[in-house]
Amino acid sequence: MFKRISVLALSSTLLLSACTGTPTGITATANPTTVSSGGTSTLSATLTGTGSFNIGVGWEIKSGGGSLSKNYDGSTVTYTAPTVTANTTVQINAYASAAPNQVSQVLTLTVQP
Repeated sequence: MFKRISVLALSSTLLLSACTGTPTGITATANPTTVSSGGTSTLSATLTGTGSFNIGVGWEIKSGGGSLSKNYDGSTVTYTAPTVTANTTVQINAYASAAPNQVSQVLTLTVQP
């Protein structure tokens, strides 16, 4: 068993969380999965695992463009679609902040003109 301490600074607040467990899975959703140019989708993710852990979820746009709300290390973020002239596929990766190469899921959204 290992113990991990995470430090996260948000504005002038410093959050410390102790981790004595391991995240082993993530379930991510987008609502809706099809958005119009400039539209938004709410992205949510839940981590599962063994032991006790308090680990954030990270978000990354892998392809297709757009932007994410400022809360990059939270279980829920808002995706804002780019302006497009043809249907565009967007891929967004949700991952456990403490284990980004081990626990992740890619969401696929469609942006319509």
